[in-house]
Amino acid sequence: MKRRNLWIGLVLIMIAALGLSACSSEPTPEKMEPAELVDQGDGRNLVILTERAAERLGIETDTVREEQFMQTRSVGGEVTDASNPDQVMVRVSFSAGDLASVNMSIPALVLLLDDDEEDDDMNGGWTAELDELPGLDDDEDNGITELHYVINNADHNLVAGQRLLVELSLTGDVAAKLVVPVGALIYDLNGETWIYISPEPLQFLRYAVQVDYIEGDMVVLLEGPPAGTKVATVGVAELHGTDTGVGK
Repeated sequence: MKRRNLWIGLVLIMIAALGLSACSSEPTPEKMEPAELVDQGDGRNLVILTERAAERLGIETDTVREEQFMQTRSVGGEVTDASNPDQVMVRVSFSAGDLASVNMSIPALVLLLDDDEEDDDMNGGWTAELDELPGLDDDEDNGITELHYVINNADHNLVAGQRLLVELSLTGDVAAKLVVPVGALIYDLNGETWIYISPEPLQFLRYAVQVDYIEGDMVVLLEGPPAGTKVATVGVAELHGTDTGVGK
């Protein structure tokens, strides 16, 4: 009986040893190294990532571009005739001084004033050609000249008297502006706008920018880093959280 109990004890010890051996053979998860923060002395940190951390965050970069843009001006317009389902007439009034700055050889872009219109197809606007030469509808007493633009082949729900926004190209040289992908832009808690430039691989530094406007997937800047600067476009929120501690 004692010998039997001894054998049972030995078997249990062997089973326990095998279990411990199996557990010890499983790989130990590699600890992710935290990002290194280098204080810049102005409230910003240089965020230095390991290659593994950058891969885990899915960090991607692009470059700041400089593109040429025709200068434009947006003015109020009014639908004067919408009886033809395929053609809409739009009137825009100018003073003599303002009219001189309009490049009438370039079609206008007509937009709805209300961005909350139910028909999203209309929010992209319509291209409108100049229909009459200036001077045909002058109000000499007030010094006002009216231009008439026609929207052809328009799928619309516009009505006569409806107010619109008309974007006109201006004469003069085109303007060079800085452009970054929209994914590069981030807002802080105060509403200020930033991007993260990458002065060296795996290094990221918050950089203040001033936004002119956002169109589609691009951000046109009034002020920003020089063209050619590398910027983060994916993983920006995570960089911002690491840099500022916001969201932790």
